[in-house]
Amino acid sequence: MKKFTRIFLLAGVTLIPGFRLWAQELRAGIDFDRMILPKVEFLSKLQLRRTFIDQHTYYAIAQAGLEYKIIEELSMAGTFRYALGSMGMSENSPTPFHDKMRFTLETKVRSKRFDKGVRLRYRLRYQHSSTYQGNHKDYLRNKLTLDYKFTKEMNPYIAGELYYRLDENEIQRFRLYLGTEIQIFNREAELSYILEGDFEDSYFRSFHMIGLFLRV
Repeated sequence: MKKFTRIFLLAGVTLIPGFRLWAQELRAGIDFDRMILPKVEFLSKLQLRRTFIDQHTYYAIAQAGLEYKIIEELSMAGTFRYALGSMGMSENSPTPFHDKMRFTLETKVRSKRFDKGVRLRYRLRYQHSSTYQGNHKDYLRNKLTLDYKFTKEMNPYIAGELYYRLDENEIQRFRLYLGTEIQIFNREAELSYILEGDFEDSYFRSFHMIGLFLRV
């Protein structure tokens, strides 16, 4: 099992991004998490995203929330996110900016590591997003992750996620995640690749994202 898992994860992280040699979105950010009470953790992140399709050129994101650890394997969390994006001026866009707010409530379950390093994690998230113009969407997101303690400094993972839109009563999006968490100068960094499939329109389209994040 250990040998198979190692080969599978390394092959996935290496080969799947090669199916697309460029990203449609680049992400970079800093995560800041700290325990403020014995079972309560403060969560925050800042991100800058650069997209290469549609109108939106840049997004700046600020997010904060709290996570309560019920037991070692089970926790609950809530977050608020504000995103501000640049659009460019046009006749249909009287302002060069576009903003969006997002609220989430989620439950996280994770197993203990077995077979010398393998672990499963599951997250169920309710997500409500809205814009200044009054548009809003509500999703249930189901994410299952398998990660492996490859070395002391490297923790690769693979994950799948389904987006179920509540007001439409249908699955409208899925994501495949590949990445690794690594230790650099006593800091934890994460390199990730996301393949997103969207069924929201009358046709299917895919979207590719690459991210680099630092936890401080």
